[in-house]
Amino acid sequence: MIPVFDIRTLPTETYLKPVIVDQYTIISITKAQGSYSLDFEKREVNSSTWIYLTPGQLYAQELSHTQGVMITFNESFLFKTALEKDYLQEHPLFHETFHPTYVEYEVIDQTNLDIILKLLNQEWNKEVKSEVILKSYLCILLELSQRLCKSYREIGFGKEKTDPRSAILLKQIEKSFSTHHDAQYYAKYLELTIKRANQICKESTGHSITELIHKRLNLEMKKRVGYSSDLIHKIASDLSFRDNAYFSTFFKKQNNCAPMEFRAESHNFEIGNRNNN
Repeated sequence: MIPVFDIRTLPTETYLKPVIVDQYTIISITKAQGSYSLDFEKREVNSSTWIYLTPGQLYAQELSHTQGVMITFNESFLFKTALEKDYLQEHPLFHETFHPTYVEYEVIDQTNLDIILKLLNQEWNKEVKSEVILKSYLCILLELSQRLCKSYREIGFGKEKTDPRSAILLKQIEKSFSTHHDAQYYAKYLELTIKRANQICKESTGHSITELIHKRLNLEMKKRVGYSSDLIHKIASDLSFRDNAYFSTFFKKQNNCAPMEFRAESHNFEIGNRNNN
């Protein structure tokens, strides 16, 4: 048994309450009815859907008549050196808050991914597994997913429409939102004036830098307030709010309710769903 890697068939009927993911996860759904939710965004499931989850994301699902598999692994299984770990950190389907971390593949692309998935599954089910082979197949799966994702995005948005600096900006916000709340920091990181940085940001995302920072902060606050047992003052401190009062004011402005009200509503939602299933 390799403790940091697992591949399993999805249950035919499955209800998963919202949970904060603690491992890298790839879910391949070939057939299902129902919906899943990723970072509070709910979607109806379609065939040939692949969902890529990063530790820290909030995920829930309510599926029936399901066919598919789920792969989970952590960083230490796939990579050992700092250089290798950078690959996972930079992979376009992980660590992405502002872009979809799900892809609905065309039939031919799904078929190619399924070939690798089948080989991976065969190796995993052998009595004596090879960690080297498992890692190799997983890397091929990630590489192929990355190539397909890039081509899908270019078809959807066009190569010429997005300033490459916007991608750098989004990655830096994802990396630093918990410690830097000011737009000036990100403009300086890009070596641009705040006016020019905001212009690039709005052209690419439709939002200002400050709006994106607040959006990312609010997502993290909602996940930790609603679906963790962390004390409010710890969440406020971890996200670099100067005090609990300012944190609560910001949270209420974003969500029209106080943090503890949101926590109570989240718990009631979970209980209600469990009672209905």
